[in-house]
Amino acid sequence: MVESVVRWIQSEIERRLLDKSEGAVPDLRQIFLKEFKDLIRFKALSSQDFVHHVLPHGVLDNESIGEVASKIRKAESDNAGQTKTSLQESGANSDNSRNSSLGDSRLGLNQVRVKCRN
Repeated sequence: MVESVVRWIQSEIERRLLDKSEGAVPDLRQIFLKEFKDLIRFKALSSQDFVHHVLPHGVLDNESIGEVASKIRKAESDNAGQTKTSLQESGANSDNSRNSSLGDSRLGLNQVRVKCRN
């Protein structure tokens, strides 16, 4: 979804650059933050998708990255808790399953924290 929006914005910027009557042309981030940020359900993304498919486009400022990362972390944490409860109810060994899936999902957001500090 984000990649499609970015492609549309890039086309729109090119169109505005060719049309001299448009005046000042905003950059990719400005258009994305103003027009699309609130329409995209970022917390539905996995942390891996966020890191690999949203961050490389540079459409979010540091504040927005922090907000979105927190929402994704919370959603993944809530999902991990639900998975743990389901596995406990079924009698499966939930500790190994939960720890491996939680570790995998958080890897991407740990990378975001390091990137934001720099």
